[in-house]
Amino acid sequence: MKVVNKANGRTVREFEFIIYQTEANYMFFTWNMAKERFNFDDYTKIYDGVVKERSEESALEELFTMFNISHPIDYKGRSLSVSDIVELKVGGRNELYYCDFIGWKKIKH
Repeated sequence: MKVVNKANGRTVREFEFIIYQTEANYMFFTWNMAKERFNFDDYTKIYDGVVKERSEESALEELFTMFNISHPIDYKGRSLSVSDIVELKVGGRNELYYCDFIGWKKIKH
């Protein structure tokens, strides 16, 4: 993550991301329903790129919108949905976020 622009008191950062999707028997399950079965090895890397946002939370929301409404032309996955995972590079570390029924759940793999 690097600072891209600081205008009007708002810092915009560049977040590298990876989207993972699964076809496991818990596909489309909320985190509470999937966590006992969850295995990161069930997931396949679908897409990667960079998004410019103010925070991790706004980056995740922008990615959800982008991959549901206006997919990049080279994107071949399904719309971002419950049970998908987004990996964000944040301050030198990689964080995993599970797309839950409402919002995102930070998880470990």
